[in-house]
Amino acid sequence: MEQHREWIEREAIPALAKKDTAAANALGAALAGKEPPPPKSKRELQKELDAALREAGGKLAAAEGNAAKERAVLEEAYRTYCSVRAAQGEVIPGAYFTHLLGDQKWKTKVDQATFVRWMDLAVAVANED
Repeated sequence: MEQHREWIEREAIPALAKKDTAAANALGAALAGKEPPPPKSKRELQKELDAALREAGGKLAAAEGNAAKERAVLEEAYRTYCSVRAAQGEVIPGAYFTHLLGDQKWKTKVDQATFVRWMDLAVAVANED
């Protein structure tokens, strides 16, 4: 691994972080000679996943229609979603992101047009993967 350290740090870790933050952090820790953190329990992972999806609604509303901010919120939610689902052992961690996101009971109430725009943006974010 030492032989390829520069490439791993420059290319592999950033690419992995887009899909699985926990794995990218573990790889970085291994390169630094540190022990990776212990794996989270199934319950902890599910709580993290639920919170990320639930909080997305408030963050989207706080973006006040700014498309770049909305995209950033959805990219963060998607990264967390994929990372947690990968840790849960899912073969295709990004699957059903938009379905579960759309099923959330957000505290923020929005009109149908805004909700559809957010879901379209979520589909775009997930399809970039």
